[in-house]
Amino acid sequence: MGGPAVEILLQKALTPQQKDMIHALCSLSSVFIKRKDDDLSFNISKADFIVDLEIKNRLLKEIEVYSPPPLLISFTEMLYASEDQEIINIETWMGLRPENKFQVGAMSNGLASHLAVGALAAFLARSLHGLIDFGGVLNGADWSVYEYLQGKNLSFQENIALYDRYFDGHAGRLWAIPYETASEETWFSHYGDADFLEWWLKHPEFRMVK
Repeated sequence: MGGPAVEILLQKALTPQQKDMIHALCSLSSVFIKRKDDDLSFNISKADFIVDLEIKNRLLKEIEVYSPPPLLISFTEMLYASEDQEIINIETWMGLRPENKFQVGAMSNGLASHLAVGALAAFLARSLHGLIDFGGVLNGADWSVYEYLQGKNLSFQENIALYDRYFDGHAGRLWAIPYETASEETWFSHYGDADFLEWWLKHPEFRMVK
C-alpha cells in the first residue's frame, strides 16, 4: 500500500451478504470501482455513510481540494492460526479471540486518504461488530511520540504511559499490545474500537499509521 492501511478484526468470517453490502457501500461512495476476486478498488468521492458531520465535512473538503483518493478493500481469506503469537497477544490483552480479518487501505498518502481509510474503517467496524488493528503506533501529524523517544532510555511501561497521556480523554477503547521486535526488544501496536477511531478522526493532529 502506498498509504495508510488497517485491518478489521472479526470473531466470525464475513458472509457473502456482508461482502455484498460492503461492495454496495463502496459503489455508492465512489466515482470508480473495480471488483476482482476478493478485492475492491475504488476512488471514494462521497461520504453519505458518515453520520458525524464534522468528520464528513473534513473528508469532503480534502476530496474537493485534492481529488478522490484511491482505496482498496481486500477480503482475501486471512484466518488466524491457533498458535499465532499475534492472536495470543490480542486474547491476553483484549480478552477476545478474532477468527478472521480483512484489510482497508489507500494507495496514496495525503490527508484525504487518511481520513477516508479512518472513516470507512470506523463505519465497517461498527457495522460488523469488529475492532481495528491500526498496524502500528498512532502518532499525530505534528508531533511524533516515537521521534521524541529516540535516544531516551525509557522502560516499556513508561513508553505506554507517554502514549496514554497523548490520547488522554479519548472516547471508546484503545489498546497498546506489546510484541517482540526482530532485535528482541519490546514495542507495541495500537488496536481500538469504532468509538475511539471516530474520536481520533476529529482530533486536530489526526493521522492513521503509514
